[in-house]
Amino acid sequence: MIPANIKREIPEFVCHYLAFVDSFVDLQRQKTWWVFTKNLKFFEFYRKTLVASVNLSNTCLQNVKDQIMAYEGPKYSSYDENTVPSSFNICVGKYVFHTLNVLKVYVIVKCWDKCVILQRLPNKGGFTIIGEHENLYGFRIVHGSVKYSTVLELEFVGGSVLKCDFEKEEIEINDFENQRSELKQLLDRIRSAKSELKLHESLTAQSFDRLQDKLTYGLPHVRSLKLEEKQILARCGDIWKRLTSQNDLVVGVPLINQCSAQNLTIIHNIYPLLDVGSGNEESSTSIKYRLYQLKLSFYDLDSIETFLQSEDEDFQKKTWISSVDCQLPPESFGILVMKFKVYDIVDLNQCPILLQYDVSKNYGSSISNTSLQIYLGILDFNDILYGHRTDYEISFKESALHQDFLATAMSSFELNLEITFQLQNDLDVFESCLQEKFQFVKLPSFTEDTLHHTIYYNHFRSSQWYGCVCLRYKEIEEDENDYSITCWKFYIPTVENAVVFMKIFLSDLATLKCNIITIRNVKQYLPAAQNVVEFENALREELKLLIELFKEERTEGNFEQWSKLFSEFQSTQLNSDKIFKRLKDETLNAS
Repeated sequence: MIPANIKREIPEFVCHYLAFVDSFVDLQRQKTWWVFTKNLKFFEFYRKTLVASVNLSNTCLQNVKDQIMAYEGPKYSSYDENTVPSSFNICVGKYVFHTLNVLKVYVIVKCWDKCVILQRLPNKGGFTIIGEHENLYGFRIVHGSVKYSTVLELEFVGGSVLKCDFEKEEIEINDFENQRSELKQLLDRIRSAKSELKLHESLTAQSFDRLQDKLTYGLPHVRSLKLEEKQILARCGDIWKRLTSQNDLVVGVPLINQCSAQNLTIIHNIYPLLDVGSGNEESSTSIKYRLYQLKLSFYDLDSIETFLQSEDEDFQKKTWISSVDCQLPPESFGILVMKFKVYDIVDLNQCPILLQYDVSKNYGSSISNTSLQIYLGILDFNDILYGHRTDYEISFKESALHQDFLATAMSSFELNLEITFQLQNDLDVFESCLQEKFQFVKLPSFTEDTLHHTIYYNHFRSSQWYGCVCLRYKEIEEDENDYSITCWKFYIPTVENAVVFMKIFLSDLATLKCNIITIRNVKQYLPAAQNVVEFENALREELKLLIELFKEERTEGNFEQWSKLFSEFQSTQLNSDKIFKRLKDETLNAS
């Protein structure tokens, strides 16, 4: 019986007249099957596909054809048993002649005392008959005369033995002589690889030593007690640039406060410095800047949906915070966004940009302030404006989504509207009006139904509203009347354009076949959570002044100072009362 694993590799019709089968694995680790059939044919199959074949009818095997046709012995090599394939009446063996640059495969087909030797051509090119022998007793692979080489030993009935490797003597000698130069080249390559390995081991050991030193003792700025020796503020990403439709160049720099939260080291008063060179006046280049504090890691904003959730008020408290005084707490991320007017930088070429910042360290009873500076890089204005201008234009691609949003927010006037529609169909009519009337185009990245956000961008340079961005954020909500409540943000280049836009926008809504219930400006309604934070800060300030007032004794010598402190206390008390009243009114309106 032929095993099932062999039947899966050769065609089924060949199994009916199969005499012997064996496998062969080449240098490419491809396993093929050699099949010798009773009609004196020798085949090579690879996954049931015929690769090569040879006819052995004209060889000495023709003399034992009748015995082969009646053969019912073992048809495959069983190496797990104590049997030797060459002792079978019919068997197929192989011998490989291998040197540094020569590889030849030979096949031995033995039927009783007859033997045919085939050479397997390279790249599955077939077989050629190179020898025939009769009165053969058996064959085996033995050590040759050359060290570490093997030869094929043929043992005949009379006791004579023939050892051969099927190579001519002169070719074998020449090949052996050429091995010296090849062996020398091989040894040189081994020595070179060992030297390269030693170098990599040394570099890896140094890297592990630095890593172990950092994990054991902390970062260098943590070890030193002097603030001027610490690298507290660091850049944690590439500097990106954007050219807006208002002839503004917006540059963003990701920053991180590397101090731990336990140190209470706060960075504030962050502002950029541009070195325009000695031939230009520094005052001629004005920079407007703003710090967007990111309380989450950049890796948490890994998708478009997650980033757009930062437009929601609840998520925005944990993610993006526009810091007016450019303050960055410990272990906090932020993006410093700078805006340049193009007419200020049109004559500049390559200018270094630096950051100046102050560090406040709380030591419990005292607070120390230190001014530091870091170098960010060089801004090549000539390349941005003339070399590769199209690479820096706003496109709202997925890979640079937050960069385009921050550049638009930095250089545009923002309108926040909450629009309530009667039906979902009214929302579709409203969005069609935005596309037809104001030439807004929905970005292709936001066409999926799974997203709760829609972004429209006007990229037509000839349009009056070129560069405007319309964003519908948050999931559509329904009130008690099943009305659809949507939140919109419009980014208009200038305040004048925003006034014209709203005038045309509201007049078109009056004639539009769209049932809109209410339109309100979200900015007019201060969130209650923000009022609670303001009320808490006001109470803390009032309590601090009250403690100082109790500590200060009222005497004739310090009456003027005590009166000044009492006036400050009354002012903070009045401010906290106003915030509390506003918070109370909003709570009553909400209920």
